Amino acid sequence: MTQTEVRQLLNGKVEAFQRGEELWDTFDDSGIQVCYGCQEPYRCCAVMLYQPANPIFQGWNLLDGTSIEDWRNRLVLIDNAIETVTEGVVSYKFGIYLSTQDYHLFDKEPPESIVVFERGYYDDLLD
Repeated sequence: MTQTEVRQLLNGKVEAFQRGEELWDTFDDSGIQVCYGCQEPYRCCAVMLYQPANPIFQGWNLLDGTSIEDWRNRLVLIDNAIETVTEGVVSYKFGIYLSTQDYHLFDKEPPESIVVFERGYYDDLLD
């Protein structure tokens, strides 16, 4: 989706900002940030979801208060290539990143946000 299409669909108060070369829209009332590529027509490449958003994946509400460690244990059952990184848990297979400040310090806490991303967006995490 393009930036224009996303804004029409979400139809709420939006704040735009730039991080590096990426353009972002924040819809805080919905708990959604949308990242767009750096070239027109500015297509969506990732979506960050946080409270009050209610992201559902395979019937699971990923922001229901379950610890990030428990989410990792559930996700590894359907994706044996789950990657644990400093800031969370990544499934490249499903394009989902469960984010926290520091996985090893906060593994008993729920994720702060969920990022849904297109293939290739987080490839640099593998390095």
